[in-house]
Amino acid sequence: MRVKTFDGGRTIVQELAYANNQTFQWYSGYQTLNIAPSQTFTAAEFPIRQSAIAVSISGLEELQNSGEEAIINLLESRIENAEDQYGPLN
Repeated sequence: MRVKTFDGGRTIVQELAYANNQTFQWYSGYQTLNIAPSQTFTAAEFPIRQSAIAVSISGLEELQNSGEEAIINLLESRIENAEDQYGPLN
């Protein structure tokens, strides 16, 4: 998964390649090159969204996972599960 950072703003703008550059050519010596501009990109704009997900344990689970390390392991696995299912790119 590729993740790009975001510096802020009102929207997220992502450039999209939609065509190949048609100016490619093999050449030799002083042959004239095609330097015409090619329209190959457009952009998509997305509003910024927020999300939330509850990560919790019951009183019984807390008793069954006695000890600080056991509770931390339990919560870490719940958090990882939440991120895998509903991460920012899903």
